[in-house]
Amino acid sequence: MQQGFSLVEMLIVSLFGSLLLLATSQGLINLISYQTDQSELLRLAENASLAEMALKQTIVSSTKALIIGRAISSYPARAPKKTYIQYNELGNSTSFEQFSSSDWLLLLEDEKINNNKVEHGIFHLDKKDFGYGLAYKKLSPDQTNPISNTLVNQVELVRFRYLPNQSTQNYYCLEKQPITLKENKEVEAIVTTEAIVEGADCSTLEANLATGIEFAFILVTSKPLKKPSPSHFYLWGEVLTPPKDGLYRQLVSSVAHFSTKNLPVIPLVDVTRASP
Repeated sequence: MQQGFSLVEMLIVSLFGSLLLLATSQGLINLISYQTDQSELLRLAENASLAEMALKQTIVSSTKALIIGRAISSYPARAPKKTYIQYNELGNSTSFEQFSSSDWLLLLEDEKINNNKVEHGIFHLDKKDFGYGLAYKKLSPDQTNPISNTLVNQVELVRFRYLPNQSTQNYYCLEKQPITLKENKEVEAIVTTEAIVEGADCSTLEANLATGIEFAFILVTSKPLKKPSPSHFYLWGEVLTPPKDGLYRQLVSSVAHFSTKNLPVIPLVDVTRASP
């Protein structure tokens, strides 16, 4: 005689079904979380490519870098600070918002564009209603104070430094103390080479001799990820410690050379060869 399921058997089947449903739900949640993380990482990679491309293309097409504005606060500091600069000899000035822990870069663009009017541009980081990121402000004498256009979102920090001319790598501008180099590391021979330029400070000399710009930036995801972010970044002798907020960060660095037709020729005096 066939008998029905007992209460215990029904409870076991029900419990097994619940566990199976829970496992399936958890697997679905994990899958959704994984896909979300992968989407964030893909967006981060796309933003990295866009930021690098924007910086490279603009720097390469520019005549020279006029000013690298240095960070005034330790990273991370996304509180916007207003910066005022006079960017040409005509007295034209502008202002822009800037993250205090990031650098900014003033470029002299090609002088032959726009009916031979000299134009400038500023790379900086700022924050707008829709987010924050790498911005570019194009400056022209016929515009009072144009707005900055955000090029790439989620850029948290940017650093710039001049790329020295290899033909003048043995020249150094001295403001206070002589700079000594180990010319030959094998024999530990010490030589001092100095560059003398009247009426120019070291930052101006460095900018005039630069053949390009080396840049680096940190991008951050918009949401926390399971993938752990690096606890520290090491950049040009600087240790950058990001906040522990669960967001994933990536450091990208690259180099952009000015067009060879734009490179200036600066006469220098090597004091090791100068007559007394």
